[in-house]
Amino acid sequence: MSETLIGLTPRQGQVTVSRGRTVLVTAPTGFIESDVEAGLWAYETRFVSSARWLVDGSAPRLVTSSPVEQHSWLGYFITLPEERAADDDAAQQTLELRIRRSVGEGLLEEVVLHNYTQSPTEVSLRLELEADFDDWAEARGKKRYHRRITAEVHDDLRGRRLVFDCRAEQASDDGERRTLHRRLVVSVEHSDAPAKFDVGGVAFVARLAAQGTFRAAIAYEVAIGDIALALAALEAARASGAPDLWERRTADLELTSAKLSSSRVDETSAGVLKAFERARRDLYALHLFDLDDGPRGVALSAGVPGYVALFGRDALVTAWQAALVDSRLMAGALGALARYVGTRIDDYRDEAPHKIVHEVQLGPLGSLGITPHGRYYGGVSSSLEYPALVASLWHWTGDVALVRRLLPVARGALEWAAKDGDLLGDGFVEYQCRSPQGGKNQGWKDSGDAIVHADGSQVSDPIGTAEMQATLYASKMSFSELLADLGEKDEAVHLANEAGELRKRFNDVFWMPDENFFAMGRGPDGRLIQSIASNAGHVLATGIADPSLVPKVARRLLAADLFSGWGIRTLSAAHPAYDPWSYHRGSVWPAENALFAYGLSRWGRIDEMQELAHAQFDAAMLFEHHRLPELFTGHPRDAVHPFPGIYPRANWPQSWSSSAIVLLVRALLGVAPYAPLDVVLVDPHLPPWLPEITLHELRVGKSVATIRFWRRQDGETDFEVLASDGPLRVARSAASLDAHGRKRRARESVQS
Repeated sequence: MSETLIGLTPRQGQVTVSRGRTVLVTAPTGFIESDVEAGLWAYETRFVSSARWLVDGSAPRLVTSSPVEQHSWLGYFITLPEERAADDDAAQQTLELRIRRSVGEGLLEEVVLHNYTQSPTEVSLRLELEADFDDWAEARGKKRYHRRITAEVHDDLRGRRLVFDCRAEQASDDGERRTLHRRLVVSVEHSDAPAKFDVGGVAFVARLAAQGTFRAAIAYEVAIGDIALALAALEAARASGAPDLWERRTADLELTSAKLSSSRVDETSAGVLKAFERARRDLYALHLFDLDDGPRGVALSAGVPGYVALFGRDALVTAWQAALVDSRLMAGALGALARYVGTRIDDYRDEAPHKIVHEVQLGPLGSLGITPHGRYYGGVSSSLEYPALVASLWHWTGDVALVRRLLPVARGALEWAAKDGDLLGDGFVEYQCRSPQGGKNQGWKDSGDAIVHADGSQVSDPIGTAEMQATLYASKMSFSELLADLGEKDEAVHLANEAGELRKRFNDVFWMPDENFFAMGRGPDGRLIQSIASNAGHVLATGIADPSLVPKVARRLLAADLFSGWGIRTLSAAHPAYDPWSYHRGSVWPAENALFAYGLSRWGRIDEMQELAHAQFDAAMLFEHHRLPELFTGHPRDAVHPFPGIYPRANWPQSWSSSAIVLLVRALLGVAPYAPLDVVLVDPHLPPWLPEITLHELRVGKSVATIRFWRRQDGETDFEVLASDGPLRVARSAASLDAHGRKRRARESVQS
């Protein structure tokens, strides 16, 4: 790519920093104002809805600002002393207000006012605050719960504090009566002048000598019910200059996860490394510490700012795609979701026994039961993916105790698919929304208008999409291999036979000979949904496709109506319902495209895989920080469209867009672990645009290895193990989508 000034940022007009369950969204002014999503959010509750600093009654001018890390921000503001307010240029006689913010379980805000003039001055400095305790879903709409908010100044042993208190009690739509309590406590941790509190904020009078400085630190502590989420550790660390608990935990995770390097310094190689490193750091920035399953399990949120919660399919897809970096993400996702397995038939929540939860949102609307999303099961992807991820955890760790603990949940998910998931009684799996507030579409494409007939009309429930059947097949195949390894031979054989029968029936039913492509799905009458869409890419990636059909599907995916040049669209540009700006009818999702590249690699479709991977890395280089957003538009890559548009509400960072970068690298290297035998198979195919790369600290089982890959002059890729700690054997083997084949090839490598 030639040098360009293009630098894309999603959600323009917003500045966002986050850590854990806390997100701070500000307007371009640096303050919380105007934007409907602006605020200090924690647990999907807006604790601060308006905040701005005033100098002598006026807002200072923001000159320069930037996030420093994902959890911190720094801004430089300038203003004039009151006695020089008539001057034209504040930069020549400056009062500088420097604000540094760090989020944790709340917010720590440090302000420094410096007098760069040669005369002493006295300045009134005031922080104005409001709190509305909105749910995230209310930010763009009307209020949906009745609340009582009070603001009071309290004096106690901790000193003077401003306390905003929110209480609510409501009969929910599921018939239960629930209460809600949220609280924001604002305190001055340090200041060079006395603080004067009132119910609207806090004020200081700063007396500044020439070149003098005033400092203050404001802590915003949030509380959920009776649980105060204190900032003490963050404050103490900030005062001492030492890293806080979260920083230490994140540093440890980053230190013990896989990394990339390259001796090449050309633009594309550098772009791949930057995208990979940004993705790796963003994954840990989305860490939900409260859901960790001990030191072995790391749970992640779905994305910032709108999906800071546990989402089943996001957690599972992210963990699987990012396994090359850190298998602890798989243990974390599986362990967190095991806490919320369905236990009963509950139409309000679309719940069924053994079903894996779709989302667990802790905002006011879910907590009060006004919506079912506090614990909602209206998505089938989580249940279909769960057994496959348990098997993948086995491949990467070989940890018998860890995997056995998860077997009942995985078995239950397969039982749900066979009973409650087969709505038409035909051996396939379908979905149908039962909740009055649920989602109509509950597969991979879960927006309300995503599933369309070839004429553009909407498909009625129940619906069974192609990727649902493909995912079920992959789970049955990989889980049967796991059961065989654990000595459950009869169940393993039975499950493998079921998978084989599903594969045969799927290829017979879902294939469209006239289109040389798989159908999007089947509708309530069992007839095919004959739209040309990205669903077929999932079919390749899971291995359910008949090998004779793979070349046709691979070529079709890269045809101009599906492949934009930046990625494969969710819906063909030739479809009457195509809209490049839509969520699922023509947009490009990095998470999907990485999966497709992986599938193409495993089927030996190397040219198509490399073309798709190149397109995605080129796209990443267009975005600030080389960070891919949740999705972007399906505009063609041409002179008229030198960059794609960005979906207006795209999350950024977003977990499975970050993990997509990791999976793209895995597809290029062909890494397939089998920890039970201390083997990792590789089938590398480096393209001309990435001729050399080193994978550091690859962890398989109890072993750690560093492997260098390079492209030879004849186009083939060689590798060498630079370092190894443990019994791991690295062997070359052609990639395969057959789960049993991986084990066979691993055994062959040991025997050789």
